[in-house]
Amino acid sequence: MSQNSENNHIQEFIQKCRDVKLSVTPQRLAIYKTILAEKTHPRPEVIHEKILVEYPTISLATVYKTLETFEKHNIISRVTPLHN
Repeated sequence: MSQNSENNHIQEFIQKCRDVKLSVTPQRLAIYKTILAEKTHPRPEVIHEKILVEYPTISLATVYKTLETFEKHNIISRVTPLHN
């Protein structure tokens, strides 16, 4: 993904969050950026491992809750094994 394309996706993410009155926290942004960077559909555990470097205190539960929040507000879609 080009830098310009990534920036556009991030700006869209920020706007979607604002539209649904969802705070754009550094942790939420890191989770979203990790999803963008992946070429596959990352499991929450993979996302957690990748952002631990930048946010060593973030819990796996927080990653799960954040992904559920993103899904609830149509920011991301859940991919199940049936989608593969």
